[in-house]
Amino acid sequence: MSEFVRKGMVGYKPVAGGQHDPECSHVILPLEEYEGLCQERDRAKKEQQAAQLWADSEVRKAIAQGKDNLKRAENTAKTALEEVGRQLVSAQEEAAYQQGLNENLLRICRERANSDRKLKPKKEHSGFVVVSSAEKEYRYKAGKNLKTVRLWETVLQSPYSVDFTEEQARRLIMEGMLQAYEDDLCLIEKLGIDERYQGRYEDLLRHPDDAKQLVRQNIMMDERLRANYKVGYWEVIFSHTRALEQVPKEMQR
Repeated sequence: MSEFVRKGMVGYKPVAGGQHDPECSHVILPLEEYEGLCQERDRAKKEQQAAQLWADSEVRKAIAQGKDNLKRAENTAKTALEEVGRQLVSAQEEAAYQQGLNENLLRICRERANSDRKLKPKKEHSGFVVVSSAEKEYRYKAGKNLKTVRLWETVLQSPYSVDFTEEQARRLIMEGMLQAYEDDLCLIEKLGIDERYQGRYEDLLRHPDDAKQLVRQNIMMDERLRANYKVGYWEVIFSHTRALEQVPKEMQR
């Protein structure tokens, strides 16, 4: 049984008030009880150490797992990126192949059209020829008034058969008309066209700076497509402000 004592000059003396006595300074335990407390203390220390070791182990496992997950994610992302890269290269190669194939088919189509129309040189000819160019009266509204101006209208035959869709023909014809050739002149420039205006004559007059060009330049405008089933080719009709210059021989019909 435990004893509550106070330390004196010659030893320890029991106190009357037990552990709550103000003079109590020490507790005397039986050896068996003291050893039990020591064992309990040692067991608690061991449990604490074991818990700490377990916690440290779990933290290390979590860190290792996190690193492993990160590594796998990085490898997965790298593999996916490499696959996207391969697909992109493959798509670019396929696009280049298809473009080359398309250009080759268009070249063959143009050469056949040139041969059919007896245009020479068959391989180098653009395939565009001037069918007609005539002066016409063009009526337009200026406010409440109806006015008339003389414009020129040119019909240009393309090398693209009426088997092409309207969308295909429009794109190919516009590209062909604006494509620069070896002399750095595009097709409409060879005909003496200075500018291309994407609108109508009355639209041009609404812009003073553009309208000033009417005096000194040949301006092309109001482009329309026509499928000429009689000859079997798409044609483009456009208006322009001045007569064509000397049409190159190879573009005359």
